[in-house]
Amino acid sequence: MDLKKAIFTRNEINLIIGFFAFLLALLLFTFFSPNYYDSDEPIVIGIPKGATLNSVVDSLYSNDVISNKSILKITAFLYGAETKIKHGTYDIPNGLSYVELVELLIKGVPNEQIR
Repeated sequence: MDLKKAIFTRNEINLIIGFFAFLLALLLFTFFSPNYYDSDEPIVIGIPKGATLNSVVDSLYSNDVISNKSILKITAFLYGAETKIKHGTYDIPNGLSYVELVELLIKGVPNEQIR
């Protein structure tokens, strides 16, 4: 009895590596691809104090800043941003990825408030 028998053949290992490489490429493309909208000017989004993640995502989606609500929600979940989004008025530049957008909303500085 041969105890050194391989669990996977070389072809099976190559198939598994190829599958995970494809999956990684798909995830990177999904979360890091820029989102473009039709305007050359930044879109101004107001986030009121106490706004929920869902209301922020709905606002971004209705203003055509993002094309998919679920991807932004997943990105925010991965960042733990559900409660970290800062209120204020933001200029959202064209071409931000989902990751860059979440970072802007949790680390960025909103526009100055005029009283």
